[in-house]
Amino acid sequence: MVAAGPMGGGGLQVYGALHCGKIYTVFLPASGKGWTLQFCQTPAPGSAAAPAPKAYANVVHMEQALVPPEAETRFDFKRTPLPFEKQHKYVILKGRIGEDGAVTDLKVYQGLSEEMDAAAKLAFSKWSFKPAVKGGKPVSVDILVGIPSDAPKAAAPN
Repeated sequence: MVAAGPMGGGGLQVYGALHCGKIYTVFLPASGKGWTLQFCQTPAPGSAAAPAPKAYANVVHMEQALVPPEAETRFDFKRTPLPFEKQHKYVILKGRIGEDGAVTDLKVYQGLSEEMDAAAKLAFSKWSFKPAVKGGKPVSVDILVGIPSDAPKAAAPN
């Protein structure tokens, strides 16, 4: 797991898409190339994300760890042909994994083609997770997920 500041997005070349404090990145095992999941704890309604400190201090602030959501059920999809300039890129979806581990509020944040975007969104909407945990309790996390446009390679025959 990789942790970043409040801008996040570096692993997907998308910055400022999540607005909820410290952003974490994990790689979800999937057939072929792994899928990239960036997440941060969903801010409580009516609260703003904690502002970044303006000056450096000699004080270290410890906070409870945010344990990442863990995929329990995975679905993939058939990739469609793309123009050369869009090959080897990612469909990026934005949404939430709730306290119950369900994927909700899923939208295409950065797409490659209408057909592939819809297939990626449908596949990821069916995933289920053990929810993220903080302080021993399940928490909702805002997410960005990067799904490779490259089709998984077929397994070599034995």
